[in-house]
Amino acid sequence: MSSNIDDQVYSSWLGRDEEIMLDVTTCAMAFRLLRMNGYDVSSGAFEFWNLILFHIGVHLEFLLI
Repeated sequence: MSSNIDDQVYSSWLGRDEEIMLDVTTCAMAFRLLRMNGYDVSSGAFEFWNLILFHIGVHLEFLLI
């Protein structure tokens, strides 16, 4: 069952809200919250972070261990 907060986060996710997308921790938490509550969200938002981290020499899969 979703809540009003879930719906707000989902709306922000779909709108690519900068407050969510430009902070990797917030992006990850929003993704997890939405997935755990049955929202159909793509992991594509992490492509941006994967590119950024790759360019500075860090690979995202190692951060997720």
